[in-house]
Amino acid sequence: MVKRQSKGHDLQHQAATIPEQIHCKFPSIDKQKAQALIELLDSLNGDLAGSRNQ
Repeated sequence: MVKRQSKGHDLQHQAATIPEQIHCKFPSIDKQKAQALIELLDSLNGDLAGSRNQ
């Protein structure tokens, strides 16, 4: 259990840097837009995963 929690915490920490990484590679996309993009992609992924299970 501890490994999963530790790994999950590490992944969450890594994911928090994604908006900044996107902004560094694409300066016209600020961190807020990058976060919105991530949330949209997460929603799409959830919808796609749900449609596969039906």
